[in-house]
Amino acid sequence: MQNDVKKLSELIMNYLDKVGLFEQSKVLEVYSSWASIVGEKQAAHSKLLDIKHQTAVIEVDHPGWSQQILLNKKYILRNFQKRYPQLEVKNISVIVSSYYEISHQFGNTENSGRAVPDKQKVTEKAAVLSTQLETSIKTDDVVKTELPQEVQKAFERLRMSISERD
Repeated sequence: MQNDVKKLSELIMNYLDKVGLFEQSKVLEVYSSWASIVGEKQAAHSKLLDIKHQTAVIEVDHPGWSQQILLNKKYILRNFQKRYPQLEVKNISVIVSSYYEISHQFGNTENSGRAVPDKQKVTEKAAVLSTQLETSIKTDDVVKTELPQEVQKAFERLRMSISERD
């Protein structure tokens, strides 16, 4: 009877091995151990977004950090292959994200004295600007009243030359 008693961790590990979820949980572990792959400084300014077609897609908060990631590409790839060989990461792709998105995602509160905008306000303002842009594009009258006379004439000449080509 005593031999039938097993630790819960043993039972869970056996189950995960049977259904193949253990390998998936190891893959998900790469996201939580990002700092150990790229280093603390780079991890503070970057984030692993995805791994597709043997390529790690990394998002950074500034073009300078993009360069740092690319300069350390061999080191990062070696760490991927050493710690997570099942992922078979062979390349790195770096995306530079906008200031607003990164400052919130990475918890970057140091922003050189600039206030970090509220996400809802930014979304609302973007919607308003988008609507204004659509309206001004649809109606030539709105554009004509907002632009200086010489700019209006230049656009009119440009429009005429384009329509002549068609």
